[in-house]
Amino acid sequence: MADTKDKTFKESQAAAYRLLKIRNRSEKEIRDKLMKKDFSADVIEQTVQYLKTAGFIDDRLFTKGWISSRLNKPFGKRRIEHELKQKGVTDEILKEELGKALETFDENEAAAQLALKRTAHSKTVEKEKLKQRIFNYLLRRGFSISATQKAIKIL
Repeated sequence: MADTKDKTFKESQAAAYRLLKIRNRSEKEIRDKLMKKDFSADVIEQTVQYLKTAGFIDDRLFTKGWISSRLNKPFGKRRIEHELKQKGVTDEILKEELGKALETFDENEAAAQLALKRTAHSKTVEKEKLKQRIFNYLLRRGFSISATQKAIKIL
């Protein structure tokens, strides 16, 4: 019986390694993916604890990386918060890491640059229609209404 559990733990580990090979993941993501692969709760717990102890899963490090990559695209604060909550990051980690990252991020400037970039691609669209499209686009990207309005004013 121990061999079966060991084999299942090893299979679970291998599945988790494959997931982590693609990109870093939150603890919740690993748990959810392993659950979908029909591993038992005990095996999932054992695997997650092993991965945390070995340093392969670290929600704080994952959050820092996620925020950094999303701000470089750029996405707004609301979108990043929403994505990280879906990935199971705790409010405490989310607030701390997002607060640190946003100290050096100018949301108004990022929204304005994105608006100008989108305008360059849409020369044939009527100006008011274009402004509405860009306004909606910026909101979908998670920018605040005030940053979005300021970006639209410069068009």
